[in-house]
Amino acid sequence: MTPWYPLPDSPAAGVFVREHARAAALFDDVAVIHLVGRTSKKRRLIELEQVPDEPFPVIRARYRTTKHVGWLVELTAFVKALRDLRARGFEPDVLHANVAWGAAAAALYSRVTGLPLILSEHWTVYLDADPNSLHGVAALRSRLALGRAARVLPVGSALESAMRRVVPNACYTVVPNVVDCELFQAPTIRPPMHPIRLAAIGLLSPQKDYPTMLRAVRELVDAGLPVRLEIIGYGDCDAQLVRLIEESRLQNHVQLAGYLAKAEVAERLRRSHVFVHSSRFETFCAGAAEALASGLPVVSTRCGGPEDYLTAEVGRLVPVGDPLALAAGIRDVIQRLDGFKPDRIADHARALFAPQVVGRQLHDLYASAHAVPSR
Repeated sequence: MTPWYPLPDSPAAGVFVREHARAAALFDDVAVIHLVGRTSKKRRLIELEQVPDEPFPVIRARYRTTKHVGWLVELTAFVKALRDLRARGFEPDVLHANVAWGAAAAALYSRVTGLPLILSEHWTVYLDADPNSLHGVAALRSRLALGRAARVLPVGSALESAMRRVVPNACYTVVPNVVDCELFQAPTIRPPMHPIRLAAIGLLSPQKDYPTMLRAVRELVDAGLPVRLEIIGYGDCDAQLVRLIEESRLQNHVQLAGYLAKAEVAERLRRSHVFVHSSRFETFCAGAAEALASGLPVVSTRCGGPEDYLTAEVGRLVPVGDPLALAAGIRDVIQRLDGFKPDRIADHARALFAPQVVGRQLHDLYASAHAVPSR
């Protein structure tokens, strides 16, 4: 169950939840309920639709958010979707919810039925660097779900540490996001070094701190390095970045590629030399993990996610918000590029993030939760 899942008008939203579900489906029978709150009163209170082109049942439950009793409508939508699954012969043994603030319905259903609840958390709001904070109704809903869960699965160790300050007694196990290591693969031959191709992936948002990245590129260009940066992603900061690129006189060195399907992202990464990430805070950073699977060394800020998997053998970590340090890290990797072997980098990623690896972790956690009586 998840409040985040790809939508037709937002194809990248919650894609990591779908990848987790697909990994779990390698070992277990999986169905997904996508709860989507909406404010429109033009349609019925609750509507169910079958999401097409998925390898397992996915039911999207759209429900009207209603003041004071919205939680009851959400719970009713969840139960209605479960009944739809049961009518098709799917009987759940374990509930796996995503994002604590959106898991209240699953937590209440778990308490009533005794079905064990596992909860994956991806949200950055627990991190000190996130300007948002967990408070009010979202905090109450999150604590309800975290307190009920048999296992809580943060996607990174920094997130786990932050969550322990909120709910210290939960049973935590870090389970990373999934990378399609059949799609993201190292190239057989590294592309020519003129120009030196830098790649970045992520929402165009303040969190990603692209101004620091652009200043780092300006430093490299001024030092005479023939670099070309491609930023793959979409978001509210698009116009701001266009302006910054023009003001920095980087039109010939930086390209905004917009949203690309995963297959095209994988192809662009295979054409690149170095992956760059300048975020202020992360719980994981899927783009960096996909770059590693593609055999690229990664230069990233110490933003909370990449520290779990970015070693000296596969990249460099630099301070947050420091364009000179970011430029120095990129320059160091470029100068030592022959020492970063694409196959070894890809093997490192595969051992951590391949669907078979993460799917097996989830299967074992499901089995252990099912074997222990619910709290």
